[in-house]
Amino acid sequence: MDYPENATEIFKVKKPARFTGFTGLYLASAFRGLGMNLISLFIPLYILKITGSVVTIFLFYAFYHFWVVASVYPVAILVRRFGVDLICFLGCLMRAFFIFFLLKAESQPFFLWWAAVAWGITVSFYWLPFHYSFTVAEKEDGKYGKEVSRLHIVYRITELIGPVAGGFLIASLGFKPLFSLVIVLMIISGLPLFFDTIQGKGMRLSFGKIVGHLVKKERFKFWLSLAGAELETTILGLAWPLFIYFAVKNYEALGIIKSGAALVSMVLIWFLGQWVDKKGKSILRLGTIINSFNILLRSFITSPFGLFLVDSAHKLTAELVSTPFGSAFYEKAFQMRKLEFMVEREFVLHFSGMVACLLVGLLFVLNVSWFWIFCLGAGGLMAKNYILDSNV
Repeated sequence: MDYPENATEIFKVKKPARFTGFTGLYLASAFRGLGMNLISLFIPLYILKITGSVVTIFLFYAFYHFWVVASVYPVAILVRRFGVDLICFLGCLMRAFFIFFLLKAESQPFFLWWAAVAWGITVSFYWLPFHYSFTVAEKEDGKYGKEVSRLHIVYRITELIGPVAGGFLIASLGFKPLFSLVIVLMIISGLPLFFDTIQGKGMRLSFGKIVGHLVKKERFKFWLSLAGAELETTILGLAWPLFIYFAVKNYEALGIIKSGAALVSMVLIWFLGQWVDKKGKSILRLGTIINSFNILLRSFITSPFGLFLVDSAHKLTAELVSTPFGSAFYEKAFQMRKLEFMVEREFVLHFSGMVACLLVGLLFVLNVSWFWIFCLGAGGLMAKNYILDSNV
């Protein structure tokens, strides 16, 4: 355990409040999740369409990660000064600018790099206050299994709608109408947080403490678990959609496969959160073993139905990993100087993401087989187990 939260930290109850507990966070996540699920699966393909280069996709994402790393501490200063709601709303506006720059890149490709800058800064503006608010919203048992599972249900609902709707919109109308719709959803997503009951200001924030924690030997396993999580995200979030698209060559089919896979996991998530709170986080180990085999199997599947089955199987068992992993993170954050802890988290995640993107891009240059690329994802997944053994 590290430092308790500073007693001087300010939490203002705003009047009149419309939402209590996690409601505002869930609602904000619904709009953000719907908007991003409409396009996130197709962003790598959009970059491929513009540039004709797979390697450029990974350079784009590496550049985006770099800007998260560069901006996270300065943005934390703004969170401390102006509060979580305003900064999170500004993050939603900046996400809208990110999508606008993507849209401009179709005719002027250099805007891709402006989009990467805007997206990286967006992450700091949005996720620092969001994770902070999610941590302090817990007022019951200090456990986050059911809260994380409900958040994941929100994401899964948007994942049911987003990819299939996005695929059909792209095929019928193109990228421009889709991106314009998402810009509106991003702006709306910032509004619910103004109507919840918590506004955090005045948190303790020390650059020296953050650096000390990042190099602290006792935290190595925790940082390794986060690095593994980001490596897995790079493989499943970038390489896997490319693999599916190269197999089916169809936006609609890609969207249907991803949305259909999300459907099969919905029931499990609801029960899993309560099970995590009762049984502990050890099911994470079971989930990582099952899903590692799933990831390794993917390089041998090429038919649309096979791709659907393997993605559905992953969605069904992925919650055995993501729910206990998320719950463990928030429980550890609850004991810490929270804003500093969130800065450290984003730094480690996105530095790891930058390295992972450059590595996978290099593997594509070297024409390494898909099997070895997916082996990286399985390795990252297994590393997430270290969060259970960490001493932070």
